[in-house]
Amino acid sequence: MEKVKFIERRLLFADDLKNLCRDKKLYTMGDEECLGKMLDKCKKSNIKTEDIIEIAKDIHIYSHLPEGMEFTDLCSEIAKISHTFFERIIID
Repeated sequence: MEKVKFIERRLLFADDLKNLCRDKKLYTMGDEECLGKMLDKCKKSNIKTEDIIEIAKDIHIYSHLPEGMEFTDLCSEIAKISHTFFERIIID
């Protein structure tokens, strides 16, 4: 009898993150090179909580957060634009 395992993967697309920054008026103090390096952090096959925190730290460094937005709110905004997928894996 085959065993089945399910895994969760989260992806974060660079265009979505760039749009978030534009829409929320974030990353206004970073240049194109810094922005590119930050967006490169999205190029993973599974974005973990630690990755979201690292991306948020980068955004925070180059931004004046909007009034009332805390760092944890920024992390939540990034998590909201991520895409979660579940995969079924057959174990021999």
